[in-house]
Amino acid sequence: MREIKFRAWDKTQKSMTTDITFKFIKEAFDKYMLNEGLKAIIKEEVLELMQYTGLKDKNGKEIYEGDIVKVCNHLREEPKELIREVFFQDGFFGIIDEYDKEDWLCAWDIKEVIGNKFENPELLEEIRGLKS
Repeated sequence: MREIKFRAWDKTQKSMTTDITFKFIKEAFDKYMLNEGLKAIIKEEVLELMQYTGLKDKNGKEIYEGDIVKVCNHLREEPKELIREVFFQDGFFGIIDEYDKEDWLCAWDIKEVIGNKFENPELLEEIRGLKS
């Protein structure tokens, strides 16, 4: 069974935390949003929560949505290594494949996590540059 856990990007502190507990969320609530409520915190105003995919890269690093990963699909006629962002949508973790279509993350050989969209936004620019 897959372990369900989260990490969060704190937009005010500009830092990532993997210590996501109800205590952590309550502290953020008390600190930032006393009048707005918990809904405002989780609605990407202060914290952006990212779920663990249950997968690890070749170095044993856990993969979360929002991570930028090197992947290779060996099921294609010509295997191709790509740099892509991991997303969670409609109940599955995926990436955008080389044809700009959504594809299951588990269909790809995950080489390594090379960053995430918050701490390494330049990698998103690199991904966009590869598509054009």
